[in-house]
Amino acid sequence: MSAPPPRIDGYTLVSELGRGGMGVVYQAQDPAGRVVALKLLVRGREASPAQRSRFEREANALAQLRHPHVVQLLDRGTFQGAPYFVMEYVAGGSLADRIEAGPMAPSIVVSLGRQLAGALAATHALGLLHRDVKPDNVLLGASGQVQLTDFGLVKDLFGESELEQLTRTGSLLGTPGFWAPEQARGRRDLDARVDVYGLGATLYAALAGHPPFVAPTPLEVIRLAQAGPPPPLRSLRPELDPALSEVIERCMQQDPAERWRNALELEAALEECAFRAPERPHGTARGALLGVAAASVVFVALGLGLWGAQRNETPQLAAPSPSPSASAASTPAPLSTPDDDREQVKERAEQLLAQAEAAREGGRPGEARELARQAAELGLPQAMLDYGQQLTRGEDPAERAEAVAWFRRAAELGHLDALYNLASCLLDGIGVEPDRAQGIELFNRAAERGHVKANYNLGVIYGKGDLVARDELRAATYYQRAARGGHAGAAWTLYGYYSQGRGVPRDDRRALALLERAAGGGHAVALHELGELLRHGSPLVEVDLGRALRCYEQSVQAGFLEALVALAFMHSSGQGVPRSPTRALQLLGQGARAGDPACMASLGAMLLQAGKRKAAAMWWRKAAKAGHLGGIYGHALSLVEGYGEAGVDLPEAKRWLQRLLSDKSKSSYSRSLRREARQLLARIGG
Repeated sequence: MSAPPPRIDGYTLVSELGRGGMGVVYQAQDPAGRVVALKLLVRGREASPAQRSRFEREANALAQLRHPHVVQLLDRGTFQGAPYFVMEYVAGGSLADRIEAGPMAPSIVVSLGRQLAGALAATHALGLLHRDVKPDNVLLGASGQVQLTDFGLVKDLFGESELEQLTRTGSLLGTPGFWAPEQARGRRDLDARVDVYGLGATLYAALAGHPPFVAPTPLEVIRLAQAGPPPPLRSLRPELDPALSEVIERCMQQDPAERWRNALELEAALEECAFRAPERPHGTARGALLGVAAASVVFVALGLGLWGAQRNETPQLAAPSPSPSASAASTPAPLSTPDDDREQVKERAEQLLAQAEAAREGGRPGEARELARQAAELGLPQAMLDYGQQLTRGEDPAERAEAVAWFRRAAELGHLDALYNLASCLLDGIGVEPDRAQGIELFNRAAERGHVKANYNLGVIYGKGDLVARDELRAATYYQRAARGGHAGAAWTLYGYYSQGRGVPRDDRRALALLERAAGGGHAVALHELGELLRHGSPLVEVDLGRALRCYEQSVQAGFLEALVALAFMHSSGQGVPRSPTRALQLLGQGARAGDPACMASLGAMLLQAGKRKAAAMWWRKAAKAGHLGGIYGHALSLVEGYGEAGVDLPEAKRWLQRLLSDKSKSSYSRSLRREARQLLARIGG
């Protein structure tokens, strides 16, 4: 391996991080001394046009994407004929490295799954597919964030790309075992569900501790994946929540129509799992989990400590009973002695904490952790929280128990985020035996003191009724507190409560104010809903097509692809914008190929108007298989009229029409479709 050039333009290369068939990634320093990652096309001037195209396509994709869970592009250029681009440096290694250490805790897998689903939703909203979602391409940040990287196989969903041509020449683009079956077969009509499959396979590997399919050669892996699904997760880990297993296994169905339709659906399903009662963490003994108990006893002996001595208004938190198996490693070291000068000690602790943050940003997680520990031992509550959060990112039961002890200590000193973290650990069974009652009680304490996330979580808990008796009035109270604190999701939920009179008296004016607040906070579905009101008008809302257009565009950018249907209608009809049926087709094609059923159904209707019957039939069929009512009607119509390749098939058309008539939705749209379905069924003698 030849040594890298010491500098590329203004970047000093420090070490090689990884190398593939096309590119090499270096750790580097930019002119300001910041640690970055630099990716260079290996063959430089000798690279083929296809290799250059793939490299440039990856840089272009990163330039478009601005999402907290996608690695960010910082710069790009050419060095001695070889293109390169610069990304932010993520210090924690890859998910693949972590999986080599063994299976991960379900709560952590759910968290990283939600983050990655959000990243994919943003990718798909731009009309792009990743096509290589796997543990190697997931980076673990020091702050618990995960980031999706390596967009070298990215595909433009609207129109054929050079990458598709490369695929058809026989090049293996992607990773067997994390490929969707249709991707491995070389199909061209890929959509968002290939990335849903890849993410499901990635989460499966994180829970199982190994890839879904294991075989000696890549070809045998492909054969296994084509033959059927992997072993059920609960056959490997019986203690897993069945709901979580089902969510992940649905991602990996052979038939794309049986998977989650898009990344947003998967993200919502994982969010549901996050609020379910957890199982005991994998491989964690009861004694180790109760290691927090000994730490709690030490805290009682120490009293409230450096700053807590003057905060007697803070209630003491109930601790679990001591366990004889509790490890001394789980007990935080004694705090500073009474002879210390409080201000000097506090200043020193804050310096250590600032140094820890700098070490994290500089890609030195071990140093950051040690500095945070020192600051915590000096009694700074924020440092206790910071160090505890670092300890919970691992799988070591003793470290997790120690983390809970630090959260408890900081909470007793009045730190609100620490109280929230402690409640979460008790609810999820992280570092301590699950205690649903105490977890909810501590959420309540944090909520009463104004913690926004605690209020929102309590709204979810009482609104869903999974962990406690359902109480929509109480849920509305918590959501109101969270919404006042700026939580867009809480404002959106309350909009539904007040517009429907759920748990509160119906109040359309208040509902509208909450919708505006949710949309202003960037909530994707709220932006679409506000756009609908502005486009159509209502007794409380005047028509404003310009603002409606902006709301729809922001909704799409936030990941809600269904807003593309409204944008397409505005462009096709010239509503608020110059009339452009071509632009409307492009928008619907973007959403349809990203897996949105509403876009598929609308694209079918627009293609039929343009005389493209076979293409219309194809998209209607896809939308019907995804369960979209408009798609079902369109598919039945194409079977009656013979628009598609299958020709006329009246028995099949009748089956689809009967399925549509069995729908019980009360919206005017669904009622209209059922009326049309009855007329069509009568016409063919059904």
